[in-house]
Amino acid sequence: MNRKFSGTYEELQGIPTLREFWRKICGATKSDPDLGAAKTFWSASLIGNAHSRNLVQEASAALLDGNLGRADRLIGWALAYVLLERKLLDCVDERVLIFQPPLDFHSRTMPFRQKSEEAITFLNQSIMSFIGEARICGVLKKQGLDRTRARLVHNARILNFISGLCRAKHVRAENALLTCDTTSGLILEVEKDLNSLVESPMENAGESLGAFRGIHQIPELLAIFFNKTAHDYVNCADVRERELILYDACDVLNLMIESLHILFLKMTPRAYHQIRDHLGDTSGSQSDAISRKLMRESALAIFSLLNALDRSNLERRMLARLSILVRSWRDIHIMFPLFYLGSRGVRSLMGSPDALSATIRMRDSIQGKDGFYPVPDVTESSALEGIEGYIQPALSSITKRRFADVQERTGFYARRGKK
Repeated sequence: MNRKFSGTYEELQGIPTLREFWRKICGATKSDPDLGAAKTFWSASLIGNAHSRNLVQEASAALLDGNLGRADRLIGWALAYVLLERKLLDCVDERVLIFQPPLDFHSRTMPFRQKSEEAITFLNQSIMSFIGEARICGVLKKQGLDRTRARLVHNARILNFISGLCRAKHVRAENALLTCDTTSGLILEVEKDLNSLVESPMENAGESLGAFRGIHQIPELLAIFFNKTAHDYVNCADVRERELILYDACDVLNLMIESLHILFLKMTPRAYHQIRDHLGDTSGSQSDAISRKLMRESALAIFSLLNALDRSNLERRMLARLSILVRSWRDIHIMFPLFYLGSRGVRSLMGSPDALSATIRMRDSIQGKDGFYPVPDVTESSALEGIEGYIQPALSSITKRRFADVQERTGFYARRGKK
């Protein structure tokens, strides 16, 4: 198969733009750590907002083309993004309350958010035009969520409602951030970066590519903040400040894991295979902010202080919670090769003889070094139990046939060799 390759992992996910985006909004914050956390979570919510807007626009276009199935899938993705956006904004809200900004909020609407509101309005109109006002009663009365029309209408209604909640939270956040921090003027200048993050680096990679990239971009941005706070934690002498730092770190990991949940709930093997055609030899393990720094350097630096004599009981509790979240992130990553590639010698793009085994070995190489449980919750044998015993032979065969060049290390992969 002739493939178009994405270049590096950083190019695929737009990491240079992401770093600059975070720097503009959050990098100049030198005062209250709660302010830095609030700006980071708000920045991540903007990325979610931009991707959901793009998905909504694509769903409207699919409806105009009469492609109900595609519209249904895209609305499902958009809804997942908006639900994640709300959780990010809840973290902003929690910290904004601490700033005690003026109550008479000016109802400001940023240009990039206004476009999102317009996109949802147009989607609602497109749905009613496609189904017809005369038929909506029948859809509501007779069809269950197993029918595409009913599911599409149901998800669009949730999308519309949660977007309204997010709109109010955004107004509150923007007013608070612009009121409490003089460096936040750059908040008004990020639309170009958001458009660049949403814009696809390749063509014909399937309808889920944009959503796939966004689900990587949000954790990547949150990881930038985590790594900064890890450095602050290691060098902090005040126990109360350390407790707050750990609190922020736990929120970051929770939201990163939530992003993974969205990916696994919404993406099928077929959708990922369409994307994999274009990934070259990129891998999430090449992530500098997450794989190298957060999951290794930053996490181990924090956990190395677990037994220090000056740790409070609450701080030790927060360290334990953070350790469990880091452990969950590593465990959940096993689902990626398990769900989308298969076992039984399916090679990774980077050339590992068995992608599933390689992911588990990567997890095990750091297991227990955080001072907590050394025994894994998931082993390769337990991951292959139950329904996977029926699925894996078929999935592995499909992946090997479709990606014969990856398996045999021919064509593009010949110069990458075998591991």
